[in-house]
Formats: sequence, structure tokens, C-alpha cells
Amino acid sequence: MYKQYYQDYFTKCFQELKATENVQIKKLFKTIRKDFKDDDFDCVIQPFVSVLINDIIPYVEKEDIEDTIIGELDEFIKATKYMRKAYVLDIHLIGQKQNCWRTLQIPATLVLSELCYAIMSVFCCDGGHLFSIEYKKKEYYCDAYSSDFQDVEYVSDEIIPCFNLRKGSHMIMTYDFGDNFMFDIRVKEVKDFHYRLSYNDIQLLDGKGYGIWEDDHYLMELYHNDPKRFKDVCEENGYDEEYFPIDEEFDLALYNEEIINDMNRYINIYERNDIQF
Repeated sequence: MYKQYYQDYFTKCFQELKATENVQIKKLFKTIRKDFKDDDFDCVIQPFVSVLINDIIPYVEKEDIEDTIIGELDEFIKATKYMRKAYVLDIHLIGQKQNCWRTLQIPATLVLSELCYAIMSVFCCDGGHLFSIEYKKKEYYCDAYSSDFQDVEYVSDEIIPCFNLRKGSHMIMTYDFGDNFMFDIRVKEVKDFHYRLSYNDIQLLDGKGYGIWEDDHYLMELYHNDPKRFKDVCEENGYDEEYFPIDEEFDLALYNEEIINDMNRYINIYERNDIQF
């Protein structure tokens, strides 16, 4: 019943928008419809219309409504060009470029937080630490981060199309501000598809190494760079080497199978405050 009510409400609102006498609004709707097949059109336009009707128009002065709709439709059209694009990213753990790296393909329309969660998933991050990502000397923090001393930009408030990424674009992500696992992220390729990509099109293409050693960055560095010293430190401190993921291998199929579940889990952790940092 509620689903049908929502559908009827959307249809009524959409019909009212299309019935406008404003030439610019009619032209913009025509442009959107032309860009999508008829069977995709409602799926594409429905979330936009819902946001427009519920979250934007009620807060606009009556005389400004048409100009607001034109502006929002224009921005929507700019965004739709990214719906059939994907970025192929080369990502490596800084300091372990040869031992721990991934090639990840993501839809161009992801929210910045979703990119971070996908990276965390394929590098085996538990999600028990704060993180940030830097682009063009501007840093964006996870939602669980707070500061009383500065204004903070959050990853969940930014969409990737706003960054206009291209081949060679570069980011740095830091996970765990104590251990400082840092990931070098570079756009390897921008790909065009004949269909609209979605959240479920995130795909790990290649990689090497198990991932990070959660809470044990120093020992991970020792293991890869100075194996003898690693063994000595384990003996000196009574560490059992079998505790560390030394024998874990890169498993492409398994990583791809877990990405979406992991990302949903991170949303609960960082955006719904399932844990306290």
C-alpha cells in the first residue's frame, strides 16, 4: 500500500513538473529523457524529483521556484554524464608499493565516503579507526571525526563528480591516525560504458598482498623490509608469528565478494555511530 502511495505521489509531482509552461524546464526534461532509454528514465529521474519536491522546493520563495528548478535540473544533467563512467584506480600502501597494492574500478558517481570504504575493504581494514582523504591539499574526514578547533569537511558530504577527476589525478588516504596506514591513489584510466553504472559495479581488478596488519604497521614494515629484525622483535616480546597474516594470500574472488557487505558495515560504523572512537 505504501509503495503504491509513494509511486502515485511521485507520478503526480512529476506530471505537474512536466506540465509547466516554462520553456527552459521543458527543454531540460527533454534533454534528460533523450539521454536515457524510456525504461531507465523513471528510475533515473524519480530520486531527483523526490529530493526536489521534498527537500528543496518547500524552502524556496514562490517567485524563485522556477529558477530553482532550472538550476537543479541543469546540475542534474551535468551529473548524469558521469553515470556511464568509471575510474580505474591504482592504489598502493605507501612504503609497501611492491608488496601491497590494488587496482580498483569504481563508478564515477560514488560519494567520497564510498570510495574510502571500498579501499578499506580491499585492504582488509577492520573499520576500528578514524580516516581521512586528501585531494589537492584539501583534507576530508570520516563522519566519526570531530574537532573543536577547526571547521571540518566530511567525506559523506562530497560526491566524486565534483572533483572532475581525470587520468593522473592523485589522492592520499590515511587510515588510523596512530599507525598511519597511508594509501597512494592515482587514476589510471577513465572508462566509458554504454549503460548506467551503480553501487554494485564496484570491482577489484587486480592486486598483491593480503592487506594491512591492523594495529601492527611497524611490524608489517619490519616483516617486509627486515625479516630478521621482525623475528627478533617477535622473540623479544613473546609474539607468536602465527598471529600475524603472514600466510594469507591475495584472493581476488573473495575480496570482490565482500566489498559491498564491508561497505555497508563501514556505513554503520562511521555514519551511524555503531562504535565510539
